[in-house]
Amino acid sequence: MIMATAQIALYAAVVLVTIAAYFDIRSHRIPNAITYPAWAVGLLLAGLTAGWPGVVNSGIGFAVTFVPLFIMFVGGTMGGGDVKLMAGVGALLGFPAGLNALISSIIVGGFFAAVILLWQGRLFPILKHAASVTWSKIYWAHVPVDPPPQQKDAFPFGVAIALGTYLTVASILVGLKTPANLFT
Repeated sequence: MIMATAQIALYAAVVLVTIAAYFDIRSHRIPNAITYPAWAVGLLLAGLTAGWPGVVNSGIGFAVTFVPLFIMFVGGTMGGGDVKLMAGVGALLGFPAGLNALISSIIVGGFFAAVILLWQGRLFPILKHAASVTWSKIYWAHVPVDPPPQQKDAFPFGVAIALGTYLTVASILVGLKTPANLFT
């Protein structure tokens, strides 16, 4: 029973991110109707699997995946649906697997963003802007900062969350030690 419930949480995470990626690609929105229930299902399955320690583990998984992306959301670099989706993954996978999914998602998202920016011819202007901002902050100098390049389209980060979650779940099911399960 315990193993079956834990596997249900893994498969629920896969179903969650698959549906969310579909919506994110199609409309650049991830519905609350799939993210909020994932939080509750994650806590419930963890409680059924391991009692209160499981609920605490699920809560920690929720927190370590929610907080970093929420900070990015407040800074305007992340959508709210992505934050809630990642928190749902964290609640379903618990800690440390949720953190592994977050790290994998950020790596995948960074790779895709770099490829997209390179394709659009915007990678080097963005890197130049980042370097000029960093240079001016390090030396507190009145160094002229290049204006930021014009933003075009938003990247559906729900896809990166899906791929990072797939990698994490697959590595758990197969028992591989990969960067996706770095902390397990």
